[in-house]
Amino acid sequence: MLCVQNKSVGNKALPSGRYPLCVAADYGQTDVIKYLIDNGADVNVSFRFSSNVLAYFELHSVFFSKIKMII
Repeated sequence: MLCVQNKSVGNKALPSGRYPLCVAADYGQTDVIKYLIDNGADVNVSFRFSSNVLAYFELHSVFFSKIKMII
């Protein structure tokens, strides 16, 4: 898996401007979110759609209550 080989992947924006954590949150992939965080993804990184990834979770993810339990 790419993240195992390069732990910085979780902190790099995708071409869409979102981060892997955001995409995982959009689809309720809590296992992926936990994996990314455990491997160095930063929930406090700021980006163009929100003040940070954690704020994006809260505003845009219907799965926020599940996500909040694993962060």
